[in-house]
Amino acid sequence: MSQETPASTTEAQIKNKRRISPFWLLPFIALMIAGWLIWDSYQDRG
Repeated sequence: MSQETPASTTEAQIKNKRRISPFWLLPFIALMIAGWLIWDSYQDRG
């Protein structure tokens, strides 16, 4: 029983892209609007 090993091994090159997905802008904008509405409501109460 012999196992054949390839003479040369190829490794996949993984490229790390550290970019923020545009998808994350929507929750951020929603949080900003919610925060503004809460602040506005708080200011109206005095």
